Amino acid sequence: MPDVPKLLGKFLGGSDPTRTYEPQRSNAGYFFIPTIAKKASAPFGPTNMNVIALAVDTFKLPSFGTEPIQLGWMNEHVNVAGKSVVDDMDVVLKDYVAAPVADILEDWFLQVYNPVNGAIGYANEFKKTAYVYLFATDGSTPRWYELDGCFISKYARGDVDQNTSDYIKITITLSIDRVIPNYKINSFGTSPVVEDVLLQS
Repeated sequence: MPDVPKLLGKFLGGSDPTRTYEPQRSNAGYFFIPTIAKKASAPFGPTNMNVIALAVDTFKLPSFGTEPIQLGWMNEHVNVAGKSVVDDMDVVLKDYVAAPVADILEDWFLQVYNPVNGAIGYANEFKKTAYVYLFATDGSTPRWYELDGCFISKYARGDVDQNTSDYIKITITLSIDRVIPNYKINSFGTSPVVEDVLLQS
């Protein structure tokens, strides 16, 4: 007999003795890119990972799927999976006065498009691998995604408003080639890159 719907909500929050229904907190996550500069010795190169990770305000979790293909037969259509599709991803960052968040992002975007001479860079230089990392409030049960082929397709530098006490927020829109969940990479559930950023932060 299938499970009947639960009418009481006491199973929420981890009180169920057989299974923990602890909610994934929306503030328990990291977004980071190991390197953005062309070379490790370039300006801001060694500090990219921590600066960007610690400046993140909000970001959309990666969204991906496949394009459906309809096969017609008689009076019906049957759907099969087509090519993979990865949606663009918005990342909002705090613009700090001293931490070079804007400088790092400007440097990265200039690798994509240089407005001085109109040049578009080479994809193998400006496309990066990024990571999204989620965890429980005690740091356990990690879940992470590898985002391959990322680059800034749109760069919104924020707003100046004399009537508020808010801070400036930079929004970058990332184009992504593919999203790989951690369980498809290895069976350990952690990434050396993830451990590095948490230890160094």
